[in-house]
This record gives sequence, structure tokens and C-alpha cells, in this order.
Amino acid sequence: MLIQSEKPAASREPVSLQRSQSKPRLFIIGGDAASRSLTERLGRETGFHCFQAADGQQALHLINRHGTADCYVLDSSLPDIGHDLIKQIQEADTHPVIIIQTAESHPEEIVATMKLNVFDYLIKPLNPDQLKTTLISGWQHRSDLLARKRLEQQSSTKLRTHLQWLTYKEQNKAEHAHSYERNLIHNLMTSMNQGAGFGSILTMIDLLRLKSRKSDENQFIVPADLLSRLFQMSDVSRNLLNGLESIIEVIERQFNLMPTQLLAVQEHFNHLYRGLSEKITIRQEVKFHSNPESVSLEVDLNSVGLALEEMLINALKYTPDSGRIDCYTHQANGYAVLSVMNHVAEAGRIPRDFERLVIEPFIRLHPPVEGMEQVERFGLGLGLSVVNHIANKHGGMFLIQEVRDHMDGASRQRILAELFLPLADK
Repeated sequence: MLIQSEKPAASREPVSLQRSQSKPRLFIIGGDAASRSLTERLGRETGFHCFQAADGQQALHLINRHGTADCYVLDSSLPDIGHDLIKQIQEADTHPVIIIQTAESHPEEIVATMKLNVFDYLIKPLNPDQLKTTLISGWQHRSDLLARKRLEQQSSTKLRTHLQWLTYKEQNKAEHAHSYERNLIHNLMTSMNQGAGFGSILTMIDLLRLKSRKSDENQFIVPADLLSRLFQMSDVSRNLLNGLESIIEVIERQFNLMPTQLLAVQEHFNHLYRGLSEKITIRQEVKFHSNPESVSLEVDLNSVGLALEEMLINALKYTPDSGRIDCYTHQANGYAVLSVMNHVAEAGRIPRDFERLVIEPFIRLHPPVEGMEQVERFGLGLGLSVVNHIANKHGGMFLIQEVRDHMDGASRQRILAELFLPLADK
């Protein structure tokens, strides 16, 4: 008999899983009725929508009727709850999170079961806290796998489109070299006049002229707040000029490509984030999703770190307070892909027609964000251009686009920035 759990009481809150439009699903398979009921109660308390199946045949019927689950808890005490059922679940579900409950504690049996690629192995008697922790870890693991799969699919499609665009752009640049140079100059003038740029300094000086007056001692008296603002703008403008010098250094630098594991790049990325958090107050939730795969690259780690830092700074600038930023790594079509995906406010969106333009030098879709100037290495709309240059110098590429994200059961608009780096030759 199949048993669908009753809805939990309205007052009960999940222990650790965040609420979403649809709860993650837990299939509880095998064991006696009392054991299944206890597992169901703990699953509900953790935030799962629970279903029960008394044996393997009912479990397969459950999958055929309701589809796959986010997590499976299998009690191996019944004869048909074993290796065959695990393989059948894996055939039906490409990314199953299977947790085995058993009284069997022999090392040989544990090793044999873990070789079947189950997520975890829990020895009876049941420890409620351990089960809850394992369920939460399993659900997060599956969410990461599915998110990475979606990124791989999106990356493959975007990669083909971008290669076609690069070919067209190079042909068009050669045919219209003078127009391209004029566009660069126009973009530079626009960036310099945005926010706290040079145009703002000139406006502030004009305002000081209007507000100032001469004293009897032949000295100018000016409002202190305006003068303080002018000094701040001067500092920002000096940083912009320093950024121009820095980008020239990046362009002229000879990259030292060294064999590197993707895991080392991930650790470097995490270190960069901690460095940023010491300089500015970060109000967003930033999550790093580790990739356990062994992936070899040949990169200039300092330059790649600079690119990743710019991608993260760009996400921090346009993610609302309490919004989330997710950092992933995966493989796609011979590339290692380092991705930063962030929630985005309406003011920070990237229209589809501007996806390719936003990485061009001196292009700025939005004014500078106050408070970020102390961590921005490049101004004038050059940050993402630097990322693109570093990617190209590695034989890779850089993409940034709006995507519709369905994580946690909710559909949200997010910005996805991806750095593609070629895998090392085997």
C-alpha cells in the first residue's frame, strides 16, 4: 500500500530548508511501519513533502506515478530493498540522492553499498539529528548537481552563439576600423560623465562657483559639504586613472600559464571573496558550490583571480541587499566554466540586446555604485572588458547574460557571468 503523508501543521517550520513554492520530496522505502512513520515525521520537520512505500515494488510504482524524488531513504532490512532496487532508482533518476538505513555494520557490506554511488549510509538505531543533517546535505547536493547541469546546457548553447558573434565582430572590425575607434571614444566620454566621473567634477566646480562668495580678506568661502563632495569625486577620478594604468599593465603582461587543478582555482576564488569581505560590508548571501571533479587547466592563476574578483564585484554591485550570489564550476565542451549567478534588481538588469556590448571597453549600462570604489580596480566601464581580455588571452571566452532561475521552486530573474577556460591537453 502506498501512503502519502498528511500535510504538516501550519505552525511547524522546517528546521533548515528554506521555504519555496514547492517543497523537496522525500521517498521513504522499506522498514516496518513505525520506522517509516518516524522517518516521515523527521522528514516533515526538515521541510520535505514525504511519501512512503513498504517495499521495492511499491517504490517503483511510486516513482512511475509521481516522478522522481529529491531524496530517497531506503531501509535494507527487506529482501528486495538492496542493490537491484538502487540500480533501478538510478536508471529512473539521473541524479538520485539515496540514503541507506541498515542494521548491517560489516565494513565489506558498507563498502559494497557505497560503491553503488549512494549518498550516505546510516547504521541503526536511527539517530534523528543525524538523519536530519543527512537529508539537508543530500538535498543541497542534488540542488547543486541540477543547477550545474542547467548551467552546462545553457553554456553549450551560449558558447555556439558567442563563437559566431566573435567571428562576425572581427570581420566587421576590420571592415570598419575608423567607426570602431570613434565608438570607443564616444563610449569613453559617456563613462567619464556618469556618476562620480570627470563630468560630475566639472558640474560640482560650477556649483561651487554659484555657492561661493569672497570674504573681506579676499578669501573664498564655500559650503563645506560641497567641498567635501568634490574631494570625494577627486579620489574616485584618481582611482579611474589608476584603473587605466592597471588595464594597460594587464594587456602588456606575459601570462605565465602553469598546470593547475580546478579545485585550486575554486580555493583561490573563495580566498578572494574573504579578502573583499574584509574591505567592504557584504549584505548579500554568497555561496560557493564546490565541484569534486578532478579537472586540469593551464592558467595564469593571478590573472584568472583578477577576472574572478571582477565578476564577483560586478555581482555585488547589482545584487540587492539580502539577495543571493551563487558561484559554480563545471565542465562544458572542453572548457572549465567558472560561473557567478546573482539575483538582480530592476536597475541592474542587462537587456538581451546589450549582452554582447556590456563587455566592450568603456561601455557602462548603469551609473557607478557608491561604496564600491574602494574595491574596484577598474572604472570607466572597463571591469568586464578586463575579464574578457583575460579569457581571450587564455584561449577562452567570457559571457554575461540574464537567465530565468528556478532554484528553490521559485522563478527569478538572475544575471549569469561565465568565464570559459580551456582544459589542459591530456
